[in-house]
Amino acid sequence: MPEHQQYFERLIDEANARNPLFQGTDFKEFVDSKIDIDDIQDEALKYQTAYNALKSTGLTKEKLVSTGQEYLNLIGRDLNAFQSAHAQQYQKEVRPKEELLQNKAQELQTLTQRLITLKAEINQVSQEIALTKDKMNTTKNSFLLAGENKQKEIQTELQKITRHF
Repeated sequence: MPEHQQYFERLIDEANARNPLFQGTDFKEFVDSKIDIDDIQDEALKYQTAYNALKSTGLTKEKLVSTGQEYLNLIGRDLNAFQSAHAQQYQKEVRPKEELLQNKAQELQTLTQRLITLKAEINQVSQEIALTKDKMNTTKNSFLLAGENKQKEIQTELQKITRHF
């Protein structure tokens, strides 16, 4: 991201301006000088030209390498601090949500198992209800039929009695 690239450019610029270690001509000025002679295509010639232009300001190969290494160290410390802060923020903001998600997934699994059990129980009770209804309807129909048959039998007898007497 461009803002992160700009951040590190500012970090180097501020260190170059404020840190006594980077006073005078050093790695940063060398790189800036090298960019200024971008029209030279040969890389070795570009490096030699930039170095020769800055030698008169006190730049040595040792200072160039040592300040370059210090800029690396500066960025490395900043990266380490960022990673530490990132890890703390992750622990604070993401870890609890991951744990919540894990708990919700476990709860969902438990509820899904409970749902499966309840469906099986519902099916069992539904079958029992159907069997009981069938049995009760059979009993009811048999009872009503028997009662109606008995009524018809009695009516028939009463009709015969009335006819014969």
